[in-house]
Amino acid sequence: MEPLKLDIIVVGAGIAGLSAAVVMSQAGHNVTVFEKSPFKHEAGFMIVMGWNATRVLESFDFDFSKARSVDSNFIETFDGATLEKKIGIPTKINNTFGSQTRSFYRPDLHTELKRLAMSHPSGNPATLLLGEVIRVDIELGIVYLADGTSHSANLIIGADGERSVVKVAFKDPDTLRKAKYRIFRCLVPTERLLDAPGRAMLSMTRNTFSIFTKDNKTLFWFEGRDGLLQDLEAGYVPDEDDKFPELDPKKAKTKMLEIYKDCHPHIISSLQKAGRVCEWSLSYFPTPHPHLVSHRALLIGDAAHSMFPTTGQGGSQTIEDIGALAVLFKGIYTFSGLEERMRLFERVRKERAATVMSMSGIIFGREADFAQKRGEKHRIWETGIRSGEEHASYLYDYDVMEESRKALEEETRARARL
Repeated sequence: MEPLKLDIIVVGAGIAGLSAAVVMSQAGHNVTVFEKSPFKHEAGFMIVMGWNATRVLESFDFDFSKARSVDSNFIETFDGATLEKKIGIPTKINNTFGSQTRSFYRPDLHTELKRLAMSHPSGNPATLLLGEVIRVDIELGIVYLADGTSHSANLIIGADGERSVVKVAFKDPDTLRKAKYRIFRCLVPTERLLDAPGRAMLSMTRNTFSIFTKDNKTLFWFEGRDGLLQDLEAGYVPDEDDKFPELDPKKAKTKMLEIYKDCHPHIISSLQKAGRVCEWSLSYFPTPHPHLVSHRALLIGDAAHSMFPTTGQGGSQTIEDIGALAVLFKGIYTFSGLEERMRLFERVRKERAATVMSMSGIIFGREADFAQKRGEKHRIWETGIRSGEEHASYLYDYDVMEESRKALEEETRARARL
């Protein structure tokens, strides 16, 4: 008996959607990806992938050299006024396969995923179509487009971000909230940081996920595109009279420099070299979704678990979703078997993602204080995490593909006993 070749619709052609298209097409399914923008280009900033995610990328022949990734061997936090190092946590275990954390320039990561989705030789290439999905019927498995057409599938994957149209069809409460926190995002070519202050900062931040803190400000610094670009993400808590982000790039840069004027001169010098500066408001889900699967649909990526950027786990949790899809959606022989695999996906992903999401605002090294302030009802108490090293281990040691295989084996044994 041949396994089913499912018709699968993926809504959204970002990192989540294209990754899903790769593993589902490699599993032999017929995959169509709908994207409303012509054609999807990822926002041009960096993303960190812990080795809880890079081991998944390695499993489906992702080419890190084509994606121009940069090894990130440490998480390090510094005093933003003095540059004194507070904590350094290794993110790589020597001689351990798949233990490499990496940072990417998002467009490069997106390009490599698109290449795999559309041309991978071991599966059916996915079809990418331009079209805005405006409504989804998850009971019948139908997506409706703005041009009046509709398309049906055995499975619909919502990879369309925190304001997901697919998620709306679940009819769960909308818990998306604006954070009382914003980030100025800017890229600086490495060649512009070759003066003395710039070289000092490059020496501190090379091959690390670096975090500089000063009062209510947090600067995240990491690199991509083979080390040719530096991403400086300058976060802060706005005052009550600061109601809206600045949309004009020049004014946003002026605002950023004013807010960061009491940081170390090397930081200020680096921020001054930024070109275009964007001020971003952050949104997040304060509580986990009640469901990740419903009828013929499931949610992945920011549609499932939008979180704070502090621990650099947003992208990694997306790729954990993909690892679960890769294991659980192979070798399905009946449609009742498809329903079972969807339930297993939720079992594997729901609690793990919810716990990571609940701790995503913690600066590494401040776990004990966070636990005390939040109280014993917070999920961090269940994990026992009280240090940056324990937190990093909890994030990076997790092997979603192995956990998915275990869940599938347990389900198979349970069914055999019936």
